[in-house]
Order: sequence, then C-alpha cells, then structure tokens
Amino acid sequence: MHTGSISTKELSYICDSLKNEETIVKLCVHGAVECQNPQLKQFFNHMSHERFQDFGQLMNVLDHHSQYS
Repeated sequence: MHTGSISTKELSYICDSLKNEETIVKLCVHGAVECQNPQLKQFFNHMSHERFQDFGQLMNVLDHHSQYS
C-alpha cells in the first residue's frame, strides 16, 4: 500500500541506515573470518546474515519508493 512519498529527511535516514548496515555486515564477516572460537564464529556469521537481510529490506524500501517517484 502506497501511503505517500518519502520525505527528504526520511530518505536521508534510510541512506544513513544503509551505510550503517553495510559497515556492520563487513565487521561481522571480518569477525567470522578472523575468529578462532567456533561459537563466536557462528555468532558473527549469524549476525552478518541478519544485518544483510536488514540491508535488503532498506533497499526494497528505496526501490519501492523509486517506482512511485
């Protein structure tokens, strides 16, 4: 359901969130690669997948918005 356009402030927030999610994913992947502890490696892998999904959801919002702009 399309409820209106995204404001400039909202778009800025989404872009900042994308950058943050990208950074978190990179850090988690790096942690998983470098970590020797299997439990921590699993945790970092899990977190990188979750954060990547959040990144994808934000991209979908932007994509959906661009279809209506």
